[in-house]
Amino acid sequence: MPEEIKTIIEDTEISQDKKDKIIKAFISITAVSQASTFSGPIPPPQVLKGYNEIIKDGAERIILMAEKQSNHRMQLEDHAIKEELNQSRQVAKF
Repeated sequence: MPEEIKTIIEDTEISQDKKDKIIKAFISITAVSQASTFSGPIPPPQVLKGYNEIIKDGAERIILMAEKQSNHRMQLEDHAIKEELNQSRQVAKF
């Protein structure tokens, strides 16, 4: 906790209610500033570890979901490419 906050909290002229509000505000601001983001199908390792702590095999489930989605997307792309090739062959026959 920064010295400025400690000084305010230790001030005997400030009511305990106001001190509590200051502490809550500081905690809220700190929590927001510690938020993180990521992009991609799989969260970073520390986030996966957190999922394991709250959901049995949470990290493994997330990895499997990403793998299934990736396989599904590749199958769709493969199907789309094959269909485009078939259509271009049919057009070339005319």
